[in-house]
Amino acid sequence: MGDSRAQFGAGGEVVNVVWRNPHVRFSMKVRTDDGGEETWNLNGNSVSHLVRQGVEGAPIQVGDTVRAIGSPSTRRPRNMNPEAQPATPMGI
Repeated sequence: MGDSRAQFGAGGEVVNVVWRNPHVRFSMKVRTDDGGEETWNLNGNSVSHLVRQGVEGAPIQVGDTVRAIGSPSTRRPRNMNPEAQPATPMGI
């Protein structure tokens, strides 16, 4: 469950992708302000929902650098529910 009133943006390298129902999930390494590193887990919509939105296949692959914006989880640290659109490659 996310706090829909809070918005958070994170960018980093994708280290894991699970592109299957019930929800698409991926993890990325994010650099912290103090120069450290954290792994953030992002939980998205179902594959069938994304296909209806025109997203075919897994547009995000391990090793990609992406930026996502969404609501941080109220239950688990370093978890986010991204906005409806998929995370986008950085630099685009």
